Amino acid sequence: YNEKLGKNTFRPSKTVIEGTIPKKLLELALNPEAEKIIRYCIEYSKKFSNAVIEVAVKTEKKMPPIVKNSLSVKEILLHASQYIKECGFKYHFEEIANFCLSLKAKPFVILAGISGTGKTQLPRKFGESLGFDMEKQIIQVPVRPDWTDGSELLGYTSLDNKFSAKDLTLAIQKAISNPDKPYFFILDEMNLARVEHYFSDYLSVIETRRRDENDNIITDKILREEMLIGAKNSEEFENLRLPQNLYLIGTVNMDETTHSFSRKV
Repeated sequence: YNEKLGKNTFRPSKTVIEGTIPKKLLELALNPEAEKIIRYCIEYSKKFSNAVIEVAVKTEKKMPPIVKNSLSVKEILLHASQYIKECGFKYHFEEIANFCLSLKAKPFVILAGISGTGKTQLPRKFGESLGFDMEKQIIQVPVRPDWTDGSELLGYTSLDNKFSAKDLTLAIQKAISNPDKPYFFILDEMNLARVEHYFSDYLSVIETRRRDENDNIITDKILREEMLIGAKNSEEFENLRLPQNLYLIGTVNMDETTHSFSRKV
């Protein structure tokens, strides 16, 4: 059993195949079907000289979630890197480290690149490696080309005089209600629409980040007063600010179907 890899591994030589392989198979405690397949491969390999058999058995036991303050940043990165690798995704360790450190520096990160390079999966698998509840702590929203203002992300006052909260506002409320849990809000293909049009409210508010008397990071209110005019439920939303446990991650494809970014973004 290899503790570093989290799985049973062995690489027998030709002599091992002929001598101790039954014992190794017994130690692995495989189910009958898996053992049958491996034995068949061993018998088949005897037809060739210099044959090498490698067996890797993934354990059923999941990697435990990381407890807050239980590991150093380096240990967290090593854990995440190995976990993501075992999930079948290939990222350089430096890429994972840069992603993590960018989030710690500022809770707004843009991942850019060509389509199919794993931009969306990086934050999802990183969060999964840290024990995130994938249904609740990772919110993924696809951007549509027809977004022209912040109402698609934050919300709007409907004809029945109620403020209808949208994805980002709901995520902010959720993060505020659970201050001890981190949340990832992923804007998938965020430059399909012009970012300066639908994202300007967030970009303005995130620049107001500061520390209060309790050393907590706070911002200005995310919803402007005019957005809540006439809303009967305005009290529920009027004091919302960006919580320090909410991280916004945007993925960007740089091709002819997308819009370029301004210097502000």
